[in-house]
Amino acid sequence: MRMEKIRLQPIVALANPRPTDYYEVLADAHATIPLELFFAQHDASVLLKLREWQLQSLKLAGLKSKWFINLTIEVLIRETHIRSLLLSPFRQVIELQDPQNLGQLTPLQHILLAKNLETLRAAGFEIWLDDYHASYFSALSRLGWQFDGIKIDRAYFHLHRQNPDELAEQIARVKIYGEQTIVEGIETANDLRLAQQLNVQYGQGFYWQEAAIKQPDAFIFPSCHHWPEILHTANGL
Repeated sequence: MRMEKIRLQPIVALANPRPTDYYEVLADAHATIPLELFFAQHDASVLLKLREWQLQSLKLAGLKSKWFINLTIEVLIRETHIRSLLLSPFRQVIELQDPQNLGQLTPLQHILLAKNLETLRAAGFEIWLDDYHASYFSALSRLGWQFDGIKIDRAYFHLHRQNPDELAEQIARVKIYGEQTIVEGIETANDLRLAQQLNVQYGQGFYWQEAAIKQPDAFIFPSCHHWPEILHTANGL
């Protein structure tokens, strides 16, 4: 599997919604399976190499911005991977992309992940929690961690479009764990107006046009399993 294109989705200040210098760096693997399943089949070290390729490609293209990069707990819990991140010349925003797994941490994993995140922050990285919705609040309360920011999950935002009071209440609650907030899933003018009422700083979604760059030196993923078998298993068949 080759990856040649990097998608850049703008993150826009809602007080003045126009093009920004903040972007989430999105993968575009041209896979015939869901991307989350595709990436789940690769070792964490491969995902770290992908991150480095993405950021190096953006640097070579002369693009300067604040980049948001997704990484999993599996990557961030291992000290060898933290050392790799610290050796990188890039200091960008790391999004912890699988918050659903925070509630499953063992006591030792909890200690390791907390220590590693603090090490990264001390070295100049920002740590954001990705894809938050209200069902994760109890796990966050038990952990008591502070993030540089929280991203409100697209599906959760869409589910509560007709109940802005509920959205506003949940966002106000989670701000104690990360004062800066981004609402994902802004796709219409109505979505934008709603997000501007929610006391969040930034918005993200298809309402704003994505950018993309194509690299002549593609990222090559290691060969993986037979996809129909993986899909069969994932669907519980």
